[in-house]
Amino acid sequence: MDRRAFLRFAAPPPPAALRRNGATRPAAPAARPTAPALPPLDVKAGLETFGAPLDRLRAAHLLRRTGFGAAPDQVAALTGMDAEDAIDVLVDEALGQALPDPPVWADEAVPRDRRQRDEVYIPANNEWLLELRRDLFMRMFFGGLRERLTLFWHNHFVTELEGYFFLAVYAHRYVNTLRTHVLGNFKDFVHAAGLDPAMLYYLNGTQNNVSEPNENYARELLELFTMGQLDGQGNENYTQQDIEEIARALTGWVADPFTLTVQHVNAFFDGGQKTVFGRTGNFGYDDVIDLLFEERPRQIAEFVCRKLYREFVYAAPDEALVAELADVFVANDFELAPVVRALFKSAHFHDEQVIGAQIKSPVTMLTGLLREIHFESP
Repeated sequence: MDRRAFLRFAAPPPPAALRRNGATRPAAPAARPTAPALPPLDVKAGLETFGAPLDRLRAAHLLRRTGFGAAPDQVAALTGMDAEDAIDVLVDEALGQALPDPPVWADEAVPRDRRQRDEVYIPANNEWLLELRRDLFMRMFFGGLRERLTLFWHNHFVTELEGYFFLAVYAHRYVNTLRTHVLGNFKDFVHAAGLDPAMLYYLNGTQNNVSEPNENYARELLELFTMGQLDGQGNENYTQQDIEEIARALTGWVADPFTLTVQHVNAFFDGGQKTVFGRTGNFGYDDVIDLLFEERPRQIAEFVCRKLYREFVYAAPDEALVAELADVFVANDFELAPVVRALFKSAHFHDEQVIGAQIKSPVTMLTGLLREIHFESP
């Protein structure tokens, strides 16, 4: 497909609110009064292993944080187990789960014929979306740590259905990208997320080319997905020039809904020299990921561990524990499973102040409620 034909499908008219360099992003909502920031809990324990067997209270606490609710039979099964053994069971189970069987429509590409698309494909796609939503809920209801982490990473590597034309095929593939990497290597995860077609469309990667570099994904890669604007000491992690140069390095990637392929088109790629984090070269996509983890390992580790703490422990991070978790992350070459094991095995996580201190999201609250009242069929 030539570029013009591709963009007629891939680039709907932008809304009135535009970012720098023409990239489309929703307008910011009006500012609301914010509640005072919560202080960290006064937990003295750190990352040392919680040494006692789990009582019913802590077994339920563990299940609620690592899954969706604490079903009575699961609480009974974990009560009396050493915390270390119980966490290994949960993590090993998540690591060993195969991906769900794909739906029959998983490889249904968008038809090129407009009439067939409008009369057949779009109505079917709407049904596929409903099927996908039901499947996601069922897997959360019956699933454990892997589905809980899938939801967490869905809120980290954010996309929206509207951003990729409500295509169920892309939504299914995006969720499977998350499931594949939830406890894997974070560097590999970042690499895969950026080339997922849902992400390429949502953050305008398909529009990023040598003649019109688009900064959307480059900016979010640094600000939201890997390290944030500031490090733990308040220093800037990157500059506007880094964003501009990374955007150039990420040019050339396109996702084609008519073939369901993702490919790099060299004619759209900026082959010039770029300078990122003080290093200069003819950088491309793989080089950017390598540079990030070579030049900013500590910043990435602390940023990710801080988000894990907020999600699974308490809204106000304990910076001393975040630093300990970051040590584990870097020492294990950005493997996520050792960090998750260390956090859930820690005396800090099992401290009485942590139990019941987390405010649940609507999804975790509703799904957990159904699990805890032993609701048989969602």
